[in-house]
Amino acid sequence: MRKRFERFLDDPVVYEACEGFWKQRTASIAHSVDSAVDWRSWIPRVYTDGTPIGHDGNPIWDGRSDELGRAYRIIQDRGEGNGLEIGAWLKSYEEQDTELPRHELFIYLCLSEESASIADALLRKWMTRTTTVEDMMAFIAEAISLDSHTDDRK
Repeated sequence: MRKRFERFLDDPVVYEACEGFWKQRTASIAHSVDSAVDWRSWIPRVYTDGTPIGHDGNPIWDGRSDELGRAYRIIQDRGEGNGLEIGAWLKSYEEQDTELPRHELFIYLCLSEESASIADALLRKWMTRTTTVEDMMAFIAEAISLDSHTDDRK
């Protein structure tokens, strides 16, 4: 399994290229699903004084749709082995937490062609207007099942 952007945590230029990879990829998925829904980045990348928050891969990219009350966060790590490394989960926030989306999809991975393909499927499902939280939980279980992968997931 060939990792992509392996030096992203060591080289700011590679990190920015990796962010661009995810920005383009998620925009393409969002457009293919429903071009009328606006997905915008929502997690700050700089402190209030303008100092960058650091390039640690958490998140490498994110998006939020206020219309759908959903968000996603892609957390990228350098990985520990040569196998497929990907996990996903949902988190729901209380309705009174108006600064947060109602539901958020977390995708944790070591980037490879295989993990990117699974992340694409997860994002496509999550960005689909008619997908419910229950639908997404079932889809995550199917997409990242222990039966279909023998890997080094954390």
